[in-house]
Amino acid sequence: MITHVRGAVLAVLFVTAPPALAASLPVTRDLAASGWRPLEFPGFKATEFHCPEDGVIEVVARDSSSMLYRQVPEAQQRKRHLVWRWRVDTAPPATDLTRRGRDDRPLALHVAFAEEDGRGGLFGALTRDLIDAMTGAPAHGKVLTYVWGGTQRPGDRFANPHLDGNGVMIVLRDGATPQGEWFKERIDLAADFERAFGRPPPSVAFIAVSGDSDDEGGLSRGRVAAIMLADG
Repeated sequence: MITHVRGAVLAVLFVTAPPALAASLPVTRDLAASGWRPLEFPGFKATEFHCPEDGVIEVVARDSSSMLYRQVPEAQQRKRHLVWRWRVDTAPPATDLTRRGRDDRPLALHVAFAEEDGRGGLFGALTRDLIDAMTGAPAHGKVLTYVWGGTQRPGDRFANPHLDGNGVMIVLRDGATPQGEWFKERIDLAADFERAFGRPPPSVAFIAVSGDSDDEGGLSRGRVAAIMLADG
């Protein structure tokens, strides 16, 4: 397995949306038009990302690995909490996520924090930082990865085996979690970052979603919805 982080993402923002979703990231049938971009890995078949209905991203991995990402709007980059819903309908065999080459999982949500590095300012470096982090080249930011899948238990935290000290994985739902059922998550990003890296977080730069089944092979299928950055 190449050195990278993988993931898939979802969000909603409609004129008719209730106030609680005011900070949601947009997801429409045309994912590119709503700001989402694929990130594929050389030598690996790409995971499929679809929007079956506005506000929902479907993630389908068929012996594949890739991710879908977008930049976080500036007005939302300092918010403390991240909220979303997700479900898994088909999962690959649960494996040890601490091991490269054995870390298939049906869904993961990645939060990338980029920092000033003297290469043209924060926003000038964001895309380079994302690519660096996801491919294992020298990174100038940190990544928290929230995982559904694997043999670890919910609440387990460990160094991302692909990011050389720049990433931490946090298991929210393990491989035994019931399939076909929506679960809602609410994450304190600031607390998780400080626990992982020993200091307050910089701004959130990117959010990404992934699903992969390239190690053990087979099919995984899941959905992510209503990703929202929030203050309280």
